[in-house]
Amino acid sequence: DNKLEMANTFNALGHLNQSIGNIDEATENYRQALALARQANDSAVLALILSSLGDLAVRQRQFQGALTNYFEALKFSQQTNDSYLISNVLINLSRLYLVRGQPKPGLVYAQRALAASQKLKSVRALANLAKANLALADGYFAIGETGKAFASQKSAIDLRDSLQRLRNAEEVAKVNAGFQVERRQREMEKLQLRERESLARQNLNRQLFTAGIIFLLLFSLLLVAHNQRKLKTNRVLARKNAALVAQKQQINAQTSQMRAVNQQVELSNQVLAQALAEISRKNEELHRYADELDEKVQSRTAALLNQNEKLVEYGFVNAHKLRAPVASILGLTRLLMMTPLQQHEFELVAALDQTTKQLDVIVHEIQAILQSAEYREDRGGDPAQDDVKFSATNTDTANDTRNG
Repeated sequence: DNKLEMANTFNALGHLNQSIGNIDEATENYRQALALARQANDSAVLALILSSLGDLAVRQRQFQGALTNYFEALKFSQQTNDSYLISNVLINLSRLYLVRGQPKPGLVYAQRALAASQKLKSVRALANLAKANLALADGYFAIGETGKAFASQKSAIDLRDSLQRLRNAEEVAKVNAGFQVERRQREMEKLQLRERESLARQNLNRQLFTAGIIFLLLFSLLLVAHNQRKLKTNRVLARKNAALVAQKQQINAQTSQMRAVNQQVELSNQVLAQALAEISRKNEELHRYADELDEKVQSRTAALLNQNEKLVEYGFVNAHKLRAPVASILGLTRLLMMTPLQQHEFELVAALDQTTKQLDVIVHEIQAILQSAEYREDRGGDPAQDDVKFSATNTDTANDTRNG
C-alpha cells in the first residue's frame, strides 16, 4: 500500500512537472513511479504510468518510445478488464498513428476505443466516447471520407454538450452532497471521539490494574521482609529468654543456699540465746547465794569463768565467721539490684537484701556484746582493731563477690 501511494504521488508530480515544462523532472518522476508500481505489481497503476510516459514521449516527438509505452500500457490495462483504462490507451494509440501519418491503424484503434467506451456507464464514458469520435473524425479526414468524418465530429460535439450538462448537474449534486459529507464527517468525528474516550478508559483501567498488581507485589515483599525480621527478632528474644531462665535458675540456687545459711544462723542464734539465758540465770543464782557460799562461789567462779570464756570465745568465733557470708550475701544482692531484672525478680532480691540487713544487725549486736568491758579485760584486746579487721574482711568479701 505504501509503495502504491508513493507511485501515485510520483505520477502526480510527473504530471505537474510536465504541465509546467520540466520535462527532465517529469521523466524522472515517471520512472520512479514505474519502479514502485512494478514492485507493487499493480496492473492499473502500471497502465496509468506507462500512458503518462507515452504522452511525454509524444510531446518530445519520440514516437517509437511512445508506441512501446502505449502497447505495454494496453497489455496491463487489458489485465485489469477496466474499459475506461483500455479506451484511454486505445485513443492514445489512435492519435499516435494519426500523428505519424498512419491513418488506417489510427482508425482501427479509434474504433476499438469507441467500442470499449460504449461499455462504460458513467460520465467518463461520454468523455471517452467524444475522444474516440474525434479520433475517428481525424482518421476519416486523413483517408478522404469526409462524410463519415463530419458525422463522427458531430457525434463528438453532441457528446461534449451532453457531458457539459452532466458536469453542471454534477456540480449542483456535489454542493448538496457536500453538506451530507460534512454531516457524516461530524458523525464520524463523534464516533472517533467516543472510540478515543473508550480507548483512554481502557488504558486507564489497564494502568490501574498494573498499578494494583505492582502494589500487591510490593506489599507481599514488604510482608515477607516483615515476617523475616519478626522471625529474627523472635529468635533473638528466645535466646535472651533462655539466658534469663538460666540466670533465674542460678538465682534460685543461690536463694536456696542463702535460706540454708539463714536457717543455720537462726539455729546458732537460738543456741546462743539459750546459752546467754543460762548464764544470766546462773549469775542470779550466784549473787543470791554469794554471801552464804563465798568459798563455794570462789571455787565455782573459776569454773564458771572458764566456761564463760569458752562461751564468749565460741560467740566471738561464730560472730566473725558469720559476718563473711552475710557480707557476701549483701554484696550479691547489691550486684543483682544493679543488673536489669524483671519486677518479681527485683522484689525477691530486695526482700533478700532486707532480710540479710536484719541478720547483719543481729551480728553487730552480738559483736557489741563481745566488745563489753568484761570481754576487753579477759581478752586484753582493742575493739577498734577488731572493727578495722572486720571492715577489711567485709570489703574483701564484697570485692571477691563482684569479681565472681
